[in-house]
Amino acid sequence: MKSSLIKGIGEVVTDYGARVMKVIKKGLLQRSLFDFYGDVKADTFRTKENASVPTTPTDGKGGVIYTKSSDGKLYYKSNEVAEVELSTNQATTFILEDGDGTEVTLSQGKELKIVEGTGIDVDWTDTDNGTDADPFDITISCDLEGTELKSTGESGGTKFLREDGDGTSSWQTTPDTNTQLTQEQVEDYAGALIATGGTKTGISITYQDGTGDVDFEVDHDAATNFVAAEHYRWDNDISGTATINAANIPTLNQNTSGTAAGLSATLVVGSGGTGTTSLAADSILTGNGSNAIVAESYLTYSTSGEELIIGNPDAGDAQISRRDSSGTDTAGGKLIISAGAATGDAAGGAIEFHSSVAGSSGSSVQSTAEVATISKDGDLSIDGKASISSGRTTEAVEISDFTVASDSFVQVSASGDTDDHRVGLKLKHNVDTYGFTLQSQDGVDGLHGLNVLRHEGSAGGNSAIFIERDNGDVGIGNTAPTVKLEVTGDIKASGTLTTKQREVYFHNFEDKIGTTKHYIPFKSAAEQTTAYLEEACFLSPCDGRVVSVTVRPHILSAGPSDVTVDVSTFGLNAAATGSWTAEESKVHTMAATDDHHAFHYVFDNAKHFESGELVAIGIQSDTNLDAGPYTMYWYVTAVIEYDWNNQGLTSHAEYDAAQ
Repeated sequence: MKSSLIKGIGEVVTDYGARVMKVIKKGLLQRSLFDFYGDVKADTFRTKENASVPTTPTDGKGGVIYTKSSDGKLYYKSNEVAEVELSTNQATTFILEDGDGTEVTLSQGKELKIVEGTGIDVDWTDTDNGTDADPFDITISCDLEGTELKSTGESGGTKFLREDGDGTSSWQTTPDTNTQLTQEQVEDYAGALIATGGTKTGISITYQDGTGDVDFEVDHDAATNFVAAEHYRWDNDISGTATINAANIPTLNQNTSGTAAGLSATLVVGSGGTGTTSLAADSILTGNGSNAIVAESYLTYSTSGEELIIGNPDAGDAQISRRDSSGTDTAGGKLIISAGAATGDAAGGAIEFHSSVAGSSGSSVQSTAEVATISKDGDLSIDGKASISSGRTTEAVEISDFTVASDSFVQVSASGDTDDHRVGLKLKHNVDTYGFTLQSQDGVDGLHGLNVLRHEGSAGGNSAIFIERDNGDVGIGNTAPTVKLEVTGDIKASGTLTTKQREVYFHNFEDKIGTTKHYIPFKSAAEQTTAYLEEACFLSPCDGRVVSVTVRPHILSAGPSDVTVDVSTFGLNAAATGSWTAEESKVHTMAATDDHHAFHYVFDNAKHFESGELVAIGIQSDTNLDAGPYTMYWYVTAVIEYDWNNQGLTSHAEYDAAQ
């Protein structure tokens, strides 16, 4: 180490320049004060007792350790920490004792754990500071609800803990809640009650305690108005023992001896009989209104098929009707026909209607088959034709009242096989020669689509409107439309027809065509090499496109060359001398052998120009087409389509942009 003193201040450093401590001379006596730059370790550290307390260091100057001469104790304080006694005797161990006298000594560095028990919860609730003013807090809480507790010296279930209402609890004896009687107790109570209680005339009751039985004994002679000779067992032969008074069975009309006097083989009508000795099989009995019962031969019930059969098999109609109402202004009652209701999640029964199936000639009974069904959900299916009318139907569905010849009706019919058939709806008069037919045709007459026929003196009718099935094209007056709407005949409109319009322009000019682009003229026969000149372009009134350009050269003496025809546009709010926008171009190759040929340029874009734009059509070759001394002639036709559905310039106004 080395040390240097500068004005009474020295610093101790190592040979390598590490600072160890600073030595300061302070006060009149020039006492040495030591300021260490690291930790200090010593076997003995002594301070001098002082009668006065040192001044508290300022913030950032650390703290002071000192001994008071008044009590000889060691203290520490700083700007942040108030005076603290360091010489207090700190216990290094302490002893804990539990409830049964077991002691445990805890020394420094050992831990104590309080184990939670049933219904007991232990939690640290404050672990900050740990000072006298703010100690650590541990909370022990009990939740005994639902926890079994037993009193000292008692077996489980004999006592319970009761809250007494004054903040205390006490153990109470469990009351006996078993109120169920034993079988022996029930027998003793009930037997004694039946045997001894109430009035029992002519009946003696004895309770047998050993077996639990109750014996009943009836004294016939003691019963009121009881004559033994007048009571007999009906399952024994009592003839010769007693007789039956005929007055007790008046409908049989027997005499007192029990013989069949007045009892014929047939139950008479007056006694509820039919007056006949035999009944037709399965016949249903009805009253005839004159105290007679009739076996109906035309109203039978078959148990084998659960079938109710009505009607004379040889003549007449059978009818099921509800009885008419009576009185004044009385509404008629409903006639309800119900199918069988199902159980659980099974389906209910349907109502079916059957009719006979035509057989061969003869007297054999025809078989029957289902012709209509009403399902459990109310759906009606008909296997045949349906008519809502007062007459007969010849179509699949016919709706008509048909009361007079001039009445109209609706028919829905189907005919033909699977490859050549039609299904239609016919609106007509009483004959087929007048009215309209709406029919879907699939192969009939080679047609596939929806055909609306008009009948004017013709049963077959003439097509008024036809819609093609495959592409939706509509024909008016024809059944073979080739476009979306094709009309055979004149069209008359009293209003404005807003649609697309195609115009044909002729642009013939005379000039040699080479690598310089020329713009075909719209106004004169003078083509231009600049698009903005008035002869070379037009102002579009609406959106549109150039459909095609057809050119025919005359005196074509060079080539082959690629000749390009293009469409260019220029917008508003700028001088047309600027750059034009190339919309679309098409190319054909021309040679001297192609002179006088027509070259048709067809463009693909759905739109080339918008309302307010300038439009020009240019033509240019990659080489010179005229090698001779003569000037070439060009015959040019352009087809331009105007879309009036997108007419941007619609208002009386000034526009600075294309619409």
